Amino acid sequence: AANRTDVERARYQQARNLVALAVRRYYLLHLYARSMMPALNQAKSILDEAEESAKTSYAESTGSVTQVDLQKLRYGGVELAKYQVQARIGSELALAALKHTMGWVQSRPLDLVDEALPDLPSPPPPALEQLIAAAMQKRPEVAQLKFGAEAARAFAESEKLSVMPTAFVGGQLDLNWAPHWPAAPDAFAWDRFNSITPGIAVGFQFDIDARKSWAKYQGALG
Repeated sequence: AANRTDVERARYQQARNLVALAVRRYYLLHLYARSMMPALNQAKSILDEAEESAKTSYAESTGSVTQVDLQKLRYGGVELAKYQVQARIGSELALAALKHTMGWVQSRPLDLVDEALPDLPSPPPPALEQLIAAAMQKRPEVAQLKFGAEAARAFAESEKLSVMPTAFVGGQLDLNWAPHWPAAPDAFAWDRFNSITPGIAVGFQFDIDARKSWAKYQGALG
């Protein structure tokens, strides 16, 4: 039972970790999409100015700008507009997913601390081997495997010992008292009141079936 409780506690911690990971992922996705918007808007503005200038030069028939050049600029503008739409939709979808993960209604306003992706931490991240070793010690999934294996071994041992005899002890105390009922003068007469009746029982239970116990033991081992 204790191992089962530890397993459920590890599952609860795993669910909390999954929610926290999802919230962090959608938060960073939203910031990533928002951080791309200024660069895309600036690139679109520069490209629009270049296209207008190219159209002016083409209209003057100077020969420096051809129809192919205009189509290339127009194609670049369409591509940038597409990326702008994708960034805006991605930002809105990430924000909606963030609210959904946190259990918020979509109409509830959410003020974000960061306007763009935060900078990477100055100290270098630990090596992959260190991260794996820390995960093996702290991850709830690993704890589930550990406690589950201990529970399985305990269950198998209990099934193995099921063929052993069972001893039990039982006791009883019957106390009756009534102050207005006279005590019976005859020691051999049964008196319903004003009496104390103790009792004790000792017993053994045998269920000797080695094949059944062995089958249960093997089934517990899986």
